[in-house]
Amino acid sequence: MRRFGRQGVFAVLVRLWVRMSLAVAEGGTPCTGDLDRAPCVVVAHSTRARDVLLNATSDDLRNRMDETEQFVGEVLPRLLDADRALHNGDAAPRLAMWSQREPITLFGAWFSDVGWHDVSRTFGVLASRLSDCESFDIELVAAAAHGDLAYSIAYEHTTASVEGTPRTYTLRVTQIYRREDGVWKVVHRHGDELATPAATDR
Repeated sequence: MRRFGRQGVFAVLVRLWVRMSLAVAEGGTPCTGDLDRAPCVVVAHSTRARDVLLNATSDDLRNRMDETEQFVGEVLPRLLDADRALHNGDAAPRLAMWSQREPITLFGAWFSDVGWHDVSRTFGVLASRLSDCESFDIELVAAAAHGDLAYSIAYEHTTASVEGTPRTYTLRVTQIYRREDGVWKVVHRHGDELATPAATDR
């Protein structure tokens, strides 16, 4: 895991994701070889998958990593700005981050909705309950992009007021993105609040 701005751990996570995603395609098993060696030897359960995987070169892997790093570089600063604004009562930047092309889904920590009309209304309601953001940070766990689809998994650390009461909390968030007219847009968000140790003690 890393906080935004640290490159080393993220690069390792991307390499692991690429290695595993190539290998498990259509029932393959993960490759444990050197990423800089080609071809990468794996076991696959179909001829087509085996041909694709055996012909994957180090350039293929680097291209996928470059694609993901570009996605992260474009999206994370926008997410940070949008959610800092949201926690200060302004939903407009969050709305701009989202696609208006269906299907759109929100499984939020406090609200869930389906469809742009309801999701956008929910973000307005949420913004009206948030204020006085002292800090908001994204701790990226993993991310990947290929073609016009991408995802990110992160912890969102927030200190802000919720309905006038100061709070500090962390959400676990998975988001799916679609590139539309050259711009990455969120199409799904699933978040829940990370329980504190005291809340989980028995």
